[in-house]
Amino acid sequence: MNRPQVWKAVGLTILACGLQLYGQQKATIITFDDPAAGTGQYQGTFATTINPGGVIAGYYLDVNNVYHGFVRASDGSFANFDAPGAGNLPNAYPIQGTQAFSINPALVVVGYYTDTNSITHCFLRAPNGTITNIDPPGSVGSSNQFPIVINSAGVVVGSFGDQNGFHGFLRTPGGTFISFDPPNSSFTVPSGINSKGAIAGTTGSIQGFLRNTNGTFVTFNPPGSAYTVVNGIGSLGEIIGWYEANLITGPPYSFLRTPEGALMNIDFPGSSLGTFPYAINPAGTIIGNYFNTTPPAQGQYSGFVRTAKGIYTSFDPPGSTNTTAPTAINPAGVITGSYPDANFINHGFLRSP
Repeated sequence: MNRPQVWKAVGLTILACGLQLYGQQKATIITFDDPAAGTGQYQGTFATTINPGGVIAGYYLDVNNVYHGFVRASDGSFANFDAPGAGNLPNAYPIQGTQAFSINPALVVVGYYTDTNSITHCFLRAPNGTITNIDPPGSVGSSNQFPIVINSAGVVVGSFGDQNGFHGFLRTPGGTFISFDPPNSSFTVPSGINSKGAIAGTTGSIQGFLRNTNGTFVTFNPPGSAYTVVNGIGSLGEIIGWYEANLITGPPYSFLRTPEGALMNIDFPGSSLGTFPYAINPAGTIIGNYFNTTPPAQGQYSGFVRTAKGIYTSFDPPGSTNTTAPTAINPAGVITGSYPDANFINHGFLRSP
């Protein structure tokens, strides 16, 4: 073997070893807390969404048990905010204040705020910090128990109540509202919108639905489902969620609906007590949590990552002793979410692949 061939062989060996080591590298997890978050039981920091640049939004519960929104920049700095009209009565029930739920690449944030009369409203926060009420016409209130999301084009999807039930709404970047319900539904909960404008969610008849970009609907249930909940939609139209075959005895099963309409089970391997997928990124990577029956995390809900090839990884942030709740994943595979510690104080986390 001549010298060029030797160096070529050495170079290929080093490259192969480097790729092998890279493949063996573990993901890194950091935890964070909003500086203004309370440190009592059930208080703390709740991270709900992350954009492609790694900017996180969410909310925190302060020492008076009032919610406040935050945006965490990629350098770790926080900008806290409250929607105009948000209540701040200490220890109110339901809890008053501001909760951020979705952020897009342009740093537009949407969420809910609850006023002093315990009525929940929708808001939009512009990149310059200006906050606008975006309640649909005729709304008598929304619910912070349901998702409100914004896509890369600035289209907002959420739900609102009126005298005839609970409906989905779409708000264009120009401020035009369109309300919608799948056929025979008077209780519509959208949970996701992709970059193309396709919307997925759940109907009052406990079915999943897909609203196509032309406004037509498809409803579906996994085989044997008595109760279906949709949690998100991917860029290609993949839909994720969970269902129960029996409302009383459970357990929940997870599903993935392909763009062609095929339904497949995506329970975490070996888990028989519940798997909950929460988000999917453009690469088809799914995140969620599952009931872990394996030591040392036995008996708690651990987070999981499922690649598009069906490879699963379990994870928990340091200090998570009860429930790891991944809520969002960006195109680079960076995950955010929250967890309570042994004292039931909540913390945010960031997991980088």
